[in-house]
Amino acid sequence: MATFTNLAGLAGIYYGGCELYGACASVSLRGRLCIITGAGSGIGRLAALALAAEGVSLALWDIDENAVQGVGKEARALAWEQECVRTYSCDISDRAAVREAGARTLSDFDVAGVGKELLLFNNAGIVSGKSLLDENFDEARAAKTMEVNGTSLIWVTRAFLPAMVAHGQGHVVTLASSAGLAGVAGLVDYCASKHAAVGFNESLRMELGAQGHKRIFTTVVCPSFIATGMFKGAGMPPWMRTVAPVLRPEYVVQRIVEAIKRRNPVLIMPRLGYLSPVLRATLPTVLYDWVCATTGISSSMDNFVQTRSQQGARSKL
Repeated sequence: MATFTNLAGLAGIYYGGCELYGACASVSLRGRLCIITGAGSGIGRLAALALAAEGVSLALWDIDENAVQGVGKEARALAWEQECVRTYSCDISDRAAVREAGARTLSDFDVAGVGKELLLFNNAGIVSGKSLLDENFDEARAAKTMEVNGTSLIWVTRAFLPAMVAHGQGHVVTLASSAGLAGVAGLVDYCASKHAAVGFNESLRMELGAQGHKRIFTTVVCPSFIATGMFKGAGMPPWMRTVAPVLRPEYVVQRIVEAIKRRNPVLIMPRLGYLSPVLRATLPTVLYDWVCATTGISSSMDNFVQTRSQQGARSKL
């Protein structure tokens, strides 16, 4: 146990450097327009409510029209004007649907005329939780996981990035996962999609910097298991939960909003997770695999129970 306490201490030091690097004083979000994908439940819903209370206009996207309309009603009760919240039904894995919804969003909020600063929150995601060798492995769902969690980031971001460039500022937030930093048994397709999300964010940040768009910020968020119901039964062994607990969704959203205000480029939760890229880079593979097995990372999906349909899964690991 002392070993893991020491690791937690090292993670705390590393965390401080990661979160302070590139961060600035907290800024107000009032008056901005935030597009949230997967806004019908989970983290997307809580983010919508938190941002509405901050005075942010909201374009809420979800594949489930009834769910997102319900969240829209909740957000309007907190918003400073009813017209500041609009809902859109969109399958973000469909490029044509994304283009159409993106154009409607920009038109509905008169982004070109008013010049609102845009905040894009790429939040939507799904999971299957099946081993690649499982006889019930669903190939269609695996393909959809890659589309929703991975390639859709390109389509949705392309729908709004030109408006950010035209305005001279903006912010793209990508909700990835700790599964985008380390492999997890039973999550081959999900981990592949989340590694894609981490790579997407990093490449976008580099690209924007190289092209001189210094006022368009990016933030990648990598949380561990969140108690939204999407990963029911999954988690670390009891003796590890003091340093790697299942995260409360309200806490996750609070940290995300803080990271957006401070323009943090990276947010990993819990803070012990900042050790993950360090261990991967410094340990021999056999030793790194031993650490993952010993700490319970490799077995964290053993008791997973799928509770959501393909359409209904929107929140994150």
